[in-house]
Amino acid sequence: MIFLEELGMKREGTLDLARAIDREWWDYAEVTLYPDVPPVLQELKARNLKLGIISNGLESDIEYVMKKVNLKGVFDVEVGVDTFGCMKPDREIFVKTLKRLSVSPKEALFVGDSLENDYRGAVNAGMKALLIDRNNRVSNCEAETIWSLWELLHFL
Repeated sequence: MIFLEELGMKREGTLDLARAIDREWWDYAEVTLYPDVPPVLQELKARNLKLGIISNGLESDIEYVMKKVNLKGVFDVEVGVDTFGCMKPDREIFVKTLKRLSVSPKEALFVGDSLENDYRGAVNAGMKALLIDRNNRVSNCEAETIWSLWELLHFL
């Protein structure tokens, strides 16, 4: 909507156009999974663990991506910035997501690829957290780090 307004379009009618642009974007966007993602998620589901995803994208974006990569229905809870009106690293987005899962922070393990938004956000919400650093980009930090999602299974 901001982009459309910057182009000089009046606010009336831009919401429908913005939604159409968003839908088209996800139809053409190249979205792929790392090879370890499907089998690890399958193993976590086999262990009857509750799974949630928290994104700084919109709920509709999460829905499109999950559908595109064949993960629709894998997560018990999918949370975007519009779900609770806050975004990572705000502790509220983590706390409210855990509440939806009926899981306490002490029972939860959060995995993310951003030191600030994911790791520190989860830790500030009282969760155990792992930083996934597939390309060894983060060094000399306090975060417990994994390089593959397979390593997550050792922490359960």
